[in-house]
Amino acid sequence: MNFNADLVELGNSVNSEYNVLRYWLIPCLMETLKYNKHYEYPQNIFEIGTIFRINEDFETRTAESERLAIAYCGAMPISQR
Repeated sequence: MNFNADLVELGNSVNSEYNVLRYWLIPCLMETLKYNKHYEYPQNIFEIGTIFRINEDFETRTAESERLAIAYCGAMPISQR
């Protein structure tokens, strides 16, 4: 996923792995599927969460919004293999 975005960076993060706020939900779903690929299909997951975007119109320069992301995975039908 070659994607460039202006991320909201944290000034005093406790952990270097979490030094920016989430821009979108899809990478979290992909990571969950990665760690569960040994389970059989179907694997259907979803997440409702907050994302953050830079917006100069706000005092904090950050806009928050709620999003829904869905990953719906199933085995390919035999007729399509």
